[in-house]
Amino acid sequence: ILWIDVRSPEEYEQDSIAGDPNLPHDEIAARIATLTTDRNAEIALYCSAGVRSLAAARRPTAMG
Repeated sequence: ILWIDVRSPEEYEQDSIAGDPNLPHDEIAARIATLTTDRNAEIALYCSAGVRSLAAARRPTAMG
């Protein structure tokens, strides 16, 4: 599973999980291919409360 932190870069700098990339929720659709081009890859998105990760999850899902 590819775990992606979708919080802001500032939040990520303050506290993050080593090895998990940061891809802000509002940039996920434009930049997801920089992390994987495998359309079958298992991806888990997370933020601090779940709101941004839910919004971010809708974008790649809509893209197929």
